[in-house]
Amino acid sequence: LVQTVKTVAEVEKEANTISELRLTMNELWTCMTRHDDDKDGAINEKEFLDFMTTKETDTIMKSMGVDMEGLMSVSDFIFEQYGGVLRKNDFIGVLLDIRGSKKASVRDHVETRKF
Repeated sequence: LVQTVKTVAEVEKEANTISELRLTMNELWTCMTRHDDDKDGAINEKEFLDFMTTKETDTIMKSMGVDMEGLMSVSDFIFEQYGGVLRKNDFIGVLLDIRGSKKASVRDHVETRKF
């Protein structure tokens, strides 16, 4: 029973964190669109790398608990997975998945086994 209560509390805490992060990510996406050189509403790898080098991006990403080094190290893989471009929902999903405080899940392990 105690473990069930603890698990429910952890799930609720994660849901609240994600709700707060979505607001921050909308702000981040707005910043991101300033680097959308071809104005297609999505970000390619070059635009992403330009975006990642700004101080504003660094500050926002750190406040969200995103592992910047980890994100940069897997960016090739991420863009390959998404056909070379990330749309807003894809971008948000990637950031939620790569937060340093997020524990690995069974889904994460299944995804890595595909490769």
